[in-house]
Amino acid sequence: MKWGKIIALAVLTLILVYTAIIYNSISMLLPAVLIVLVPLLEGGLLLLQRRQIAVNGQLLCSYVQVGQEIEVRVQMENCSSFPLCNARLVVSKGEQGEEQRLFERVNLSGGEQTTVRFTFSLEHCGMAEFALEGVWLSDWMGWFEVPFSSNFMKMTAVVYPAFLPLPAPTLLPVAVEDCDEEETVQRGQGRDQILGVREYIPGDRLQEIHWKMSARKGDLMVREYGQNLSCQCVVVLDLLQFSQVSQQQRDSLYEKAVGISLGLLQKGYFHYMMFSVQRGEQEETLVRQTVTNEEQIRSFLQCCYRELELWQQKGPQIFLGKRRSMLAGREAQLFRLYEAQYEPFPSENFIYI
Repeated sequence: MKWGKIIALAVLTLILVYTAIIYNSISMLLPAVLIVLVPLLEGGLLLLQRRQIAVNGQLLCSYVQVGQEIEVRVQMENCSSFPLCNARLVVSKGEQGEEQRLFERVNLSGGEQTTVRFTFSLEHCGMAEFALEGVWLSDWMGWFEVPFSSNFMKMTAVVYPAFLPLPAPTLLPVAVEDCDEEETVQRGQGRDQILGVREYIPGDRLQEIHWKMSARKGDLMVREYGQNLSCQCVVVLDLLQFSQVSQQQRDSLYEKAVGISLGLLQKGYFHYMMFSVQRGEQEETLVRQTVTNEEQIRSFLQCCYRELELWQQKGPQIFLGKRRSMLAGREAQLFRLYEAQYEPFPSENFIYI
């Protein structure tokens, strides 16, 4: 409700009524009655019209790279026979503690629908939250503003760093994991080496089934082959460090990790990406993911983003009060944890981010 207009209207009504009483004129009361009734009728019509409005929002895409823009589309339909004037839409973006709101005014005739586009620029890596915070409907003369809904629609987009490969480091040969013996086979014109073992997918050749591993796992497992895969390495993201630095520094670390991983892929190196998990007073553990393509890098980053939010919200209890002093020895600590949780590994192939 526009209180300034309402007060001015009330003052005008009182003047007309006072003048009608002084001059004993009933005809002068009619404008005062109309001034009171018209806003009331408009307000009642607005409340009825609110039930005939349909609103739907969607993201144009669910993931983008840093620096790109993303579009939020809001579809609005007036299902009533009366025109809708001056409806106000509010869409907000929450990105790593930074909030931004955009407003748009919409006019719709009876039975008409329209699409309103909101464009946001995404400056940081992580999960960007978008919300259609509310829709406010106004009457024809602008006396009232009625909320249609509030906080009823939320959307999430994943913001990745730039995918630019960096030169791959020199790695030491590592024995292939999950195989009883190192295997190399002749396939086609080249000599391929075992990349690893994965679950069977319909269409895989029966010759590729790893029968010993299948018997241990209880499911069919097949060998994965790749050329020039004589090295393995681990790219580890230290979320304790990530939670202590600024957002700009965090973006640089993400970009560095992705660049190293892409450089390894270009050389055909089979490798892991890994981050640590801490829950309350439980011991810190590591989560790793096999990386053989860019899609697996994106999947890893999504998991990393979600875990980092937990580190920032609650904080690992075991590190409270001594985080800064522990950062200096984190690389050695995570390396020992990796060897204890998985297998012995050359320290030269352990890339700490």
